[in-house]
This record gives sequence, structure tokens and C-alpha cells, in this order.
Amino acid sequence: MRERLKVYWRDTRPMIDYYSARPTFRRVNGMQPPEQVCEAVVAAVASALGTQAGQLRSMAEAKLSGGGGDARAARSAVGMTWQQG
Repeated sequence: MRERLKVYWRDTRPMIDYYSARPTFRRVNGMQPPEQVCEAVVAAVASALGTQAGQLRSMAEAKLSGGGGDARAARSAVGMTWQQG
């Protein structure tokens, strides 16, 4: 545990300090239920891009419908529901 704390203070904390000064930095509480964390991440990314979460989801859906990659995983990553049909 002591070694992990040393690594945190040596490596992680300086990165947090550096990035927190940037205008696109957002904090997300990872201790929430997964669905809330996902929503918070989508909202944070949308905010950093200067758009709304709904617009971000629409952009992601449009990009994903173009094909390629694992669309199910990508939709999940931006909080979209997968509809089977």
C-alpha cells in the first residue's frame, strides 16, 4: 500500500494537477453506479466539446452507422442502448 501511495504522489497527482488547469478538464465521480458514471462521462465529454449530451450521442450514432468496428461496444461506451431486432 505504501508503494502504491508513493506512485500516486510521484506519478498520478502531478498529472491531475497539470490536466485540471486545462479548460477541457472535467471531474467524474467513479464511485457512483455504472449507469450514472456513464452518463457523467458522456456529459463531461459533451461539455468539453461545447455540445449537449444528446447531440454527442447523435454524432456517435451517425459515426457508428457508417460501419466498421464493434458498434455494440462503441454504443455502450457512449451510453446508448442496444436494440435487438
